[in-house]
Amino acid sequence: MSSDPRPSGSARRVVPMLSFGTYRMKGDELRSALRAAIDVGYRSIDTAQVYKNEADVGAALGELFAAGVVARGDVFVTSKISPRNAGEKAYQSILDSLQRLNFEYIDLMLIHWPGSAGLPPNSAQHAARRRETWRALERAHAEGLVRHIGVSNFTERHVEELCGYAAVAPAVNQIEFHPLHIPHATLAACASHGIQVQGYSPLGEGRLVVGDDATEPAAAAAQAVIRRVAAASSATAAQVLLRWAVEWRGVAVVVKTRSAERARENFVAMAALDGITAEGGVPCTKYCWDPSGVA
Repeated sequence: MSSDPRPSGSARRVVPMLSFGTYRMKGDELRSALRAAIDVGYRSIDTAQVYKNEADVGAALGELFAAGVVARGDVFVTSKISPRNAGEKAYQSILDSLQRLNFEYIDLMLIHWPGSAGLPPNSAQHAARRRETWRALERAHAEGLVRHIGVSNFTERHVEELCGYAAVAPAVNQIEFHPLHIPHATLAACASHGIQVQGYSPLGEGRLVVGDDATEPAAAAAQAVIRRVAAASSATAAQVLLRWAVEWRGVAVVVKTRSAERARENFVAMAALDGITAEGGVPCTKYCWDPSGVA
């Protein structure tokens, strides 16, 4: 396999290349941050059932729609089915998400995790519930309740399994993606099936932009390169990383910030980066949940 994981261009672009993430935000804080994001130009918003903020996202966007700041048709909203709702609860959970958001449709609905809550990682029931959950998504898609369907945190194995029985192909796979975590096999599987890749935690949970981390040599080495590129480009470290993912790797990204100024900086990301990768003997560093052990 080539060491170059850039997409071949076969994937149809469904989700915008830059989305505003709402993980761990609720209430007035979320409304303020989302309004700032819309004001600077974001038109793609990412939420999930497990974030417990779909109602806040819907209310905040509803206020903006009513005020004429932005129209519903101009905003792309993604949500995700919780592992607790995998299987027979999946379809009803989609209806519940629509009700909380107060939308007639959701632009993109994902299976949040390949596993189901309450089962051991090696249980054969994970595969069965994934299939049942996908059938619920296909039903919602056929009924016009969701416009696109996809997955999140699926490995190569999970992608291949799904594509073996899906009547409607997954449009997106949202995975952890940053210079120290480039899952080549998963990227290749997505490219072969025309699945768009969207990356979350593009800043490595912040570890790639905040000071030297002596406990993580790979992160510390990456930070040094990022700072050099940022200084040479008159950009922030976050802008460099986002531009690296979007422009060089061709991966859409989800970014999250509570700061209106940071939201603006991220949106106008203006630097380029190459050479900070988990290739060439640099250890692969994963900062978020690891789905590889889910059967």
